[in-house]
Amino acid sequence: HRNHEGAESSISDLTVFYKNAKKRFDESEPFKDASRINVVKLQSGDPECREIWQILCDVSRREFLKVYKRLDITLTEVGESFYNSKIPPVIEEFE
Repeated sequence: HRNHEGAESSISDLTVFYKNAKKRFDESEPFKDASRINVVKLQSGDPECREIWQILCDVSRREFLKVYKRLDITLTEVGESFYNSKIPPVIEEFE
C-alpha cells in the first residue's frame, strides 16, 4: 500500500482490502513472503509500516467507537504488549 498519504479509508474499504489480501496470501508465495517480512518490519518499528498500520487502526477504531457509543460502553485502549507481564501467571494458573 504505497499511496497511503492522506488516505481517508472506510471500514468497507478495509473489508475489501482484507479479503483481497487474504486471497493473495493464500495463492501467492511471493506475497506471503512479503507479508511476513512486513510484519517483522512493523514489529521492529519501521516508520512506513507503522504509518500504514496506524491508518488501519484508526479506521477500525472509528467504527468500534460508533458501536461502543450505541452500547454505552467505555473502554481504555492499551497495546498488546500491556498484557505480556500478565501472561505467565495465567499460564501457571492453568497448569
